[in-house]
Amino acid sequence: MTTHTCTKCSQSQPIDQFYIDKRTGRPAWGCKSCRREYERNPQRTAYRKAYHATRHQTPERQASFKERWLEQKYGMTPDSWAAMSLDQGGRCFICGWVPTGRGTLYVDHDHANGRVRGLLCPPCNSFLGRMNDSADAIRRAAAYVENGGSAYAVACGYGPQLSSQGCQ
Repeated sequence: MTTHTCTKCSQSQPIDQFYIDKRTGRPAWGCKSCRREYERNPQRTAYRKAYHATRHQTPERQASFKERWLEQKYGMTPDSWAAMSLDQGGRCFICGWVPTGRGTLYVDHDHANGRVRGLLCPPCNSFLGRMNDSADAIRRAAAYVENGGSAYAVACGYGPQLSSQGCQ
């Protein structure tokens, strides 16, 4: 059986007493019991909570992160994003939702060519992504909603107060 020495307690232990580093595939620096003790250290826990709570929270950091993201991902500046938002009336292009509080509109782009199409709310942006930007799939979804669901579900009587009437 292969053993490894813990750098914290200096004990040689079986390899299964160590977490394996996903990046390197090698045993971590400390055995599982030393790692647990390290993770539960109240000072470390307090530091981590404070670090993560303030990491991107300052307005300057948030703004610089958003600026870099817009430029790198879409080739946009904050001014061009603001102009697009103004053109859309500050609303989601599809459903008309207006961001409130910390909400924001997402940049929607064509995955095939990277061209920016507009600004969408998170649910509409996710919907397009899940439909793989397929106009046919979106048309089928619209027809499904307009027609009251699938023909099978309607014919079999499925619904909020209904149960199956024996359709196979």
